[in-house]
Amino acid sequence: MDTQFFTQAFAWFSLSLGLFTFVYRMVHPAFFAKLAMMQKAFGPVPGYWLHFIAYTIVPIVIGVVFLWAQHQQVPH
Repeated sequence: MDTQFFTQAFAWFSLSLGLFTFVYRMVHPAFFAKLAMMQKAFGPVPGYWLHFIAYTIVPIVIGVVFLWAQHQQVPH
């Protein structure tokens, strides 16, 4: 198989993971067990933001960057 296929598949998976966690966080916040552990370890607000950045923002950014690179034909 072509590496471009895997790059696009990874990008779409990453983007969907980030969007899923963003939506599901609002709908069913009790689903995220690691969120409670992070809030216990780092405090309520820093734990929430650390979890939000790690599980929502980073996958969305990675997905967008990979899709953009694929669209621009940037070698990877």
